[in-house]
Amino acid sequence: MEAFEATVKAGFAASTAEQTYKPPTTGPKGVSGKSLFVITCPMVAEGCKRMGEATKQAAGDLGWDVTMIDGKGDPSVGSSAVEQAIAAGADGLALVAVDAVTIQGALQNAKDKGLAAVCAFCGNSDGETGLYDAIVPSVKSFEDDGYALGQALYTLTDGHVHQLMLTDPEFVDVVGRQDGNRRFIKECQQAGGDCKIVAEQQFLVSELGTNVPTKVAAAARQNPDFNILWAPYDDALVFALQGLQQAGLADGKRWGAGFDSNTPSLDRIREDTDQKASVGLPGVWVGYAMVDNLNRLFAGEQPVDQNVHTKVLVKENAPATGPWDGDIDVRPLYHELWGVN
Repeated sequence: MEAFEATVKAGFAASTAEQTYKPPTTGPKGVSGKSLFVITCPMVAEGCKRMGEATKQAAGDLGWDVTMIDGKGDPSVGSSAVEQAIAAGADGLALVAVDAVTIQGALQNAKDKGLAAVCAFCGNSDGETGLYDAIVPSVKSFEDDGYALGQALYTLTDGHVHQLMLTDPEFVDVVGRQDGNRRFIKECQQAGGDCKIVAEQQFLVSELGTNVPTKVAAAARQNPDFNILWAPYDDALVFALQGLQQAGLADGKRWGAGFDSNTPSLDRIREDTDQKASVGLPGVWVGYAMVDNLNRLFAGEQPVDQNVHTKVLVKENAPATGPWDGDIDVRPLYHELWGVN
């Protein structure tokens, strides 16, 4: 148990520390005259919107023509958008949280037509590789994030982690976060710690504004012995916390934890109300990273590791306002790399 708690302490310190990571410092200058289609997960979700708009801004900084399409979390919409890009003669695709296997036929067609394709927070068609020329960040990092949040929750509860766990089976990044959480709980139990998943409740992204509060309320009433409402992304947690209120269990003894660190969730953390932790997603950096890898492909080079990292955010290290987009502004660094103002 001492060894486990020492690992938790070190992990929590590292995941919440001020970041000093920077983007790549070498690469091709900006390639001009390109056309890009940006296809996002549902834009009603702040994380999707932040990454999509950052990608559009980065491509605009290079003078590229950009078309942005809300994929709405619907594979048929995503596939149609890819075919639209092909028909328009686009040079590249940048997708946000659209797993390759869900639109595999359209992506294969794009690849056959010579379009470059990158994706953020996605599963590729063959693990880390496949139809996407590059993904940001790695698939492995999703499980690492789930584990890191577990370390944070252990610290915040003084070692008493009793979760009502919400799960979504639709996305590779989300499944990875869930797997990382389960791994932490298992290791805590093996060490003799007081960690358990009291119950699990599955939902789909299409249910966010409809069934999620009701599902959570029912699960909470049936399994009241929990102190943490765990969600695989913050946009789901916002609705899940409504369910906690419906169940009459929003009593201050139970609170939420999630991922992406969007503004509403960070407001809760800053105000120390019904969410205490979130794994931060540097949306601006992700957008610029995708465009840099596309620029490398257009210049005849290979994509590189963009050094994008997440960060566990709690009340003590949350930004004063807004979402978290990294501890540094990466935009001037990419501008210098590309040779643009």
